[in-house]
Amino acid sequence: VTVDTAALTAMGGVPETVRIGRLDEATGWIVVLPTTVDGNTVRAQTRLTSTFLVLALEQGSVADWVLPTGRMFTQAAGANAALRAGYPVEDVAGGPSFWAAFQQQGGVATLGYPVSQVFVRGGVVVQVLQKGVLQQWASGGGPVNLLNLLDLLSRAGFDAVLDQTYHIPVPRSTAEDTGLTWSELVARHLAIFEEDVPGLAAIRTRYEQTAASAGQDPIQRWGLPLSVKDYGPFVTLRTQRAAFQYWKVALPELGPEYVPGFVAIVNAGDIAKAVGYWPEESLFPVLIPQGAQRPEPGAVRSTVTTTAPPVAAATFLAPTPTPTA
Repeated sequence: VTVDTAALTAMGGVPETVRIGRLDEATGWIVVLPTTVDGNTVRAQTRLTSTFLVLALEQGSVADWVLPTGRMFTQAAGANAALRAGYPVEDVAGGPSFWAAFQQQGGVATLGYPVSQVFVRGGVVVQVLQKGVLQQWASGGGPVNLLNLLDLLSRAGFDAVLDQTYHIPVPRSTAEDTGLTWSELVARHLAIFEEDVPGLAAIRTRYEQTAASAGQDPIQRWGLPLSVKDYGPFVTLRTQRAAFQYWKVALPELGPEYVPGFVAIVNAGDIAKAVGYWPEESLFPVLIPQGAQRPEPGAVRSTVTTTAPPVAAATFLAPTPTPTA
């Protein structure tokens, strides 16, 4: 796309704030594509056809914004965060109530920030968070739970890289589960907590308490324990849906909470993103809509079930005539 530089300057645009946006006609959101600017030529790539716009985005410093049906978070949007782009977590009329589930299951403190849009994968509606993945059947039936993410990464062949690069142990064989009743199978997996490995008692407490605070059984919340490994500075327990690390040493560069005895929930959603498991287009942030409000400190939002099409908080410089971006 060629943009008139005089028009760009007149509208307050500079190369650092120019992006190509793609209108997602299903949701009304404008998806911000990875964009390069060379003089007055603006480039982006996408496999999808749609209406495309060249945007001069508004700079801002607010990290998250209140929406009528949830909240928009910019914390995991990288450089686009400063340009008012991020990921909404919402309750969608006729669709999944991800915002209600996100709050009920511990919010940012337990699940981290969103790192994707909502999309459908294998007949399931999902949204990737840093520490897990919210899911509901595309049919709209059933509750919102966490996806068995680590099981899926195992089936996709990522066990070695999870172990060697991200310090999540390879799952043990489940052959001995064959023929067991459900209660026997559960007892067999929970027996991992009785092994002579440092920190397992503390990990079990975090595993159980985070589930209890959400009104869930820990197996319903996190899945069955699958393996444990001592990596030296920390011990990692792997479950079907998440991983927990018990720290034996202090590592203040990661945060003041990283002291001996601290149990962290691993950023498994981010790891799946890093290894290329998610479709690329689903990871692009969207524009914060006009009318979004800054959250009041300490405010508690009630769930709203109505929605209105968002309007992009951006200046539209020029539409692209064909989907060639």
